[in-house]
Amino acid sequence: MLIKQLTSEREALTQELASLPEPEAVPEGLELELQALVGEMQEVEGKLVQAGERVALARRQEELKGEATTLTAEVADMEILVKALGPDGLRRDLLAGILGDFLGRVNDRLGRLTGGAYQLGLGKDMSLLCRANGGPLLPLKLLSKSEQLRVGIAIQEALSHAVGLSFLAIDEADMLDQENRDLLTGMLLDIAEEYDQVLVFTTVGDVKPENPGIARVKLFWVEEGKVSAV
Repeated sequence: MLIKQLTSEREALTQELASLPEPEAVPEGLELELQALVGEMQEVEGKLVQAGERVALARRQEELKGEATTLTAEVADMEILVKALGPDGLRRDLLAGILGDFLGRVNDRLGRLTGGAYQLGLGKDMSLLCRANGGPLLPLKLLSKSEQLRVGIAIQEALSHAVGLSFLAIDEADMLDQENRDLLTGMLLDIAEEYDQVLVFTTVGDVKPENPGIARVKLFWVEEGKVSAV
């Protein structure tokens, strides 16, 4: 039964195929026109793609211009901030203001130790510089050992006062000549009331020191581990 059915369907399809008219040949001119139209369509499609790319590029350029404007403004703000916080800006002004009172006390003490000849100042990098006898400001490392000692004493005294210490110790006072030792003694006597105790350490060489007989001033001789009052 199945074979008969399939055979019958095949014969029907064969008859239907035989009854179909023969396809007409495509005119040669029409085929060329179709090819030309296809070429024009491809050209138009290419132009549309290029136009789309140009529009996208123009849009991106506008976006980049906006980003560049924003970045320029941010850079300008950063430059202002860097300048404000840089060595010559707000940071220096703030530190200079904070250090103003401290430096004032240092320079008062240094003036007493040098007969008013030396003063400290701040460099652009906030480093301490010293001016001697009205000359240029110089780094502390260019000072002599004696000058560095006196600057150190002035700074140490100001630091002790700033942190509320009532004790002061000064070493190597023998580095000073007699004139500068007298200035040191005078300064310490002037500020003695501000301290509970001030110690000054010095070697004396061949000359044994004598008690100057000044109230609240005591001298001690230290030799071979033994301490004795003078």
